[in-house]
Amino acid sequence: MPRTIRRPLIVVVLDLCSSSQIMEDLLLSEKFDRYEAFLTCIKRWLMNWTEAHAPPKGRFELYKFTGDGWILLFPDTIRGEHLVAFLHNLCEMVKAELARHIVPNLSTMPAVLGATLGVEAGHLVRMTMNEREEYVRRALNVACRLQDAAPSNPVRASGLCRPAHRAVALAPRPL
Repeated sequence: MPRTIRRPLIVVVLDLCSSSQIMEDLLLSEKFDRYEAFLTCIKRWLMNWTEAHAPPKGRFELYKFTGDGWILLFPDTIRGEHLVAFLHNLCEMVKAELARHIVPNLSTMPAVLGATLGVEAGHLVRMTMNEREEYVRRALNVACRLQDAAPSNPVRASGLCRPAHRAVALAPRPL
């Protein structure tokens, strides 16, 4: 039986909107390196953010890359204003990197550009499965489902993310 560790965490799931369409467009035009550069910039920004902040002010565990997004795990001691500041800065960075690496290289503009976010707090269980550390439990499932539901059921929030971004509490707006 694997050893499990239970931890209270805040789960943030980040997913890039229209990533399949973007990847196909860039592959067809032989500019896929721009998508790789885009993802590298996002990961570098995430790593720099977490290294620069103490746990109550925004340090997180970069848990998993999902192919077109990440799962981030924050300690449950993070202050709300620091989490909101992080989410705001994350959305602004995604917007800037899309404008720099992706938009100029697309032959067809997707209907939606930006990121969707799902956020949930709760206890996760860390376990070893196939020699990898994995997390399970409701908070992870709910954050993933919230992120996935964001495009079809957005709710407006004033000013958390700027145009071109959606999240659990955000509605898409044109660039």
